Parts: sequence; structure tokens; C-alpha cells
Amino acid sequence: MVDVLKTLLQVDKGNDEIKIGMLEMTVAGDATPESKEAAESATAEFESQLITAIKESGLRSKFALVERSRLNAIIEEQKLSALGLTENTALSIGGIANLDYLIMPTAHPNDNGVDFYFKVLSVKNASTIDIVKTSVSAKVLLDEKIEISAGSRRVLRISIPENEVSISIDSDHNVSMYLVDQQNLNLLEHKKGFTAVLSKEEVKSSNFDATIANLGNYFFVISNTKALLLPAHVKLKMSTTVTE
Repeated sequence: MVDVLKTLLQVDKGNDEIKIGMLEMTVAGDATPESKEAAESATAEFESQLITAIKESGLRSKFALVERSRLNAIIEEQKLSALGLTENTALSIGGIANLDYLIMPTAHPNDNGVDFYFKVLSVKNASTIDIVKTSVSAKVLLDEKIEISAGSRRVLRISIPENEVSISIDSDHNVSMYLVDQQNLNLLEHKKGFTAVLSKEEVKSSNFDATIANLGNYFFVISNTKALLLPAHVKLKMSTTVTE
């Protein structure tokens, strides 16, 4: 994000304040609920990174980020749809909002994940200044329906070849789950103090992310503390993010 700001400073040296806005992300092709959710998440993350970059660069007085709600209000006033805006229409919206630069984000789902493109447009010159691409790929490590006896646990061995892991679980009753290495699995099974790479206590449905420092074999432990048989659907997904 700092590189984007530096580019804008080089292009627009005359302004005392540079106004930037970002539209809602559109999804190319047939949008699934998953791709829509990923698009919303990526838009918020990019916007957060932009705000952080402005603060950390010491250029807070130079850049002003116009809220997306303001742009959405203009789109509604002009009786337009936020989805599928053409570049010319987007530039018109940027002009009404008195922006110097407008970011048009688009998501392109593929077989391996999603590619996100953030096109930076000069509103005054009607030209493209920069395009930032972020690719998120995902691989399912485990997708299995299981049953856990009352007061017992299920241990699933998995190999983690990447640093970023996303895990989701959906069950009929509360469970506790841990991701541990071999040493801590032994401690857990002997009811001694252990350290988990990640853990969730007493949840039915949950999604959470973890950064794994040391790659290799791990054990995903699902513990049933209830006095009844527990059915559960466990899905472990490995994800990686690359920004160009």
C-alpha cells in the first residue's frame, strides 16, 4: 500500500491534499456466496491496509480517504448499481465526490481461489495509475463427517505445507478443538499442560485463521465433553495470499 501512495505522490505533486475513494468490489462471472464473502473481506482488508499505510507513512495530512458509504450514497442518488459499473461511470462518481483518485476493485474466482484486482484511476486525467493484484488460493486438507463418543476426543493427523491456515467446524453441539504438534499431543493425552498452535473452546460453528511458523505434520484434536454421541462436520482449508 505504501508503494501505491508513493506512486500517487509522484504523479500528483501539486495538490495540498489528495482525496482517494474506493468502490465496492464486483465479482466477475457467476458470483457464489463464498466469492461474494471473499470479495467483501478483501475490500475491507485493502481499505484497512490503505488506512494503515497512510498513518504509518507520516502522510496523514497529505491523503484523505473518502468513506465508501459516501460513494454508495452517490451511486444511489444517480440511480446506478454498485455492481458492474463501467470505468467511465466510476470516474463520473469520482468527479461528483470531488476525488483525485478512485480505486475500482474486482474479484475473479478461479479453480484455485480468487484473484483480486485493485485498479487505481486518476479522476482528473481519466487514466489508470496503478493496478494491485492479490491472489488468494485455497486447498482443502480435510472435509469429513465424524462422530465422537461421549467424553472422548477425535485426533486427525494433517500435513501443513503452507503458513496460512483457515479452519471451519460445524457441529450439533459444543466442542473444543486444538491444533497441536506431536509433543503437545502427548501432553494433551496425558492430561498435562500443553500449548496449541490454535484453539477454540466450547463452540458449535466457528471459522478461524492461524499462522503456522513451523510447517509439517500436526494433529487436529476435537474434544467432546458432553454425555452423548456427537456428530460433527469438520473442514480444514489451507490458504495462501500473494500480492503483486
